Amino acid sequence: AENYIAAIQMDGDKMGAILSAKHHNPEFFTRFSKKLANFTRERAGKIIENHKGVLVYGGGDDVLALLPACEAIPCAIELRNAFCEDNPDMPGSEKNLADEVAKVTLSAGISFCHWKTPLSWLLNGARAAEHRAKELYDRDALAINIYKRSGEILLWGAKFDSPGWELFHQFAALDRAETIS
Repeated sequence: AENYIAAIQMDGDKMGAILSAKHHNPEFFTRFSKKLANFTRERAGKIIENHKGVLVYGGGDDVLALLPACEAIPCAIELRNAFCEDNPDMPGSEKNLADEVAKVTLSAGISFCHWKTPLSWLLNGARAAEHRAKELYDRDALAINIYKRSGEILLWGAKFDSPGWELFHQFAALDRAETIS
């Protein structure tokens, strides 16, 4: 996997519904906008750098990053967890909107390709995987596309709270220990 690179494409779930809510509270939207700006300006870039990656684009709830393959999944999980933290709360009449915001999540797609693969394949793969995370796994999920040099394409995905992640981590540990190939 050392010859492989990864692209992460992330997008907030149901953001349009929240931002186009019928009952507008300026204080809420100010705090929510600051939360989004803080995520991309302060947190996302640092998380990606800590995983030896480069933030290509970060705006509000959108993130595009390039990373070493071995860092992509842990980075995506950390980004999702950071995004879901610190949702603004609302008083009284805006309680329903606050409940919706408390459920704000992020879906992600990761594409893995050999470093000699055209960049457009890597980026299109990440975009397609992110779309699959939203549509096939019903949001708050991570979908992965692996483009092997042989031409084979492997697809995998799960919701972020799925027990499938425990199985994934067990296989990864066995692979690192060279117990399985």
